[in-house]
Amino acid sequence: KRAPKASYLLAQSQTNLGRMTDALATLETLLERYADSKDEVLPDAAADRAVVLTRLERFDDAVAAWRSYLSSYPAHGRWMQAQREIVNLAYQKADKLRAKGKEHYDEAVKLYLAFLEENPLDGRAAAIHLQIAKMRQEQERYEDAKVAYERCAEKYPNTRQASESRYLIGRLLEGKLFSYEQAIQ
Repeated sequence: KRAPKASYLLAQSQTNLGRMTDALATLETLLERYADSKDEVLPDAAADRAVVLTRLERFDDAVAAWRSYLSSYPAHGRWMQAQREIVNLAYQKADKLRAKGKEHYDEAVKLYLAFLEENPLDGRAAAIHLQIAKMRQEQERYEDAKVAYERCAEKYPNTRQASESRYLIGRLLEGKLFSYEQAIQ
């Protein structure tokens, strides 16, 4: 009866010490060994496994762990956290890829667009559209950047991102596309 709790506390200690790989192994052993016990620490252990996978930047595995948690413990107290984290993980995966540099931008854009398709009302949508445009500009894909800036400005009027997009369209038209008359407009 105490072994699951002791294993769970060990995993928490490992997590707090930054020993994520050890914490993951402890949580997985706990969940496997005591799966049939219905012990009270199992739902939290399953949720913590997803958190540890996220900290290890194993985003796809973390999503799968959260979904497993939701199907195994649909009435547990961390249900809302699980839903929120599944959405956030899709964004984090794209953002992490973007941070790797220009050679990863095309794949990051695909992930951002997939995120927006699944979460069109997410509060980060305008910022994501602006980020896509900036990525296209950094890739020197100026026409694509212009279209992306225009999409951001039209889709999210009266936002900081729309204002920045309009400004950057003008700079792009003037400095890269050499369309001076359009830049003035």
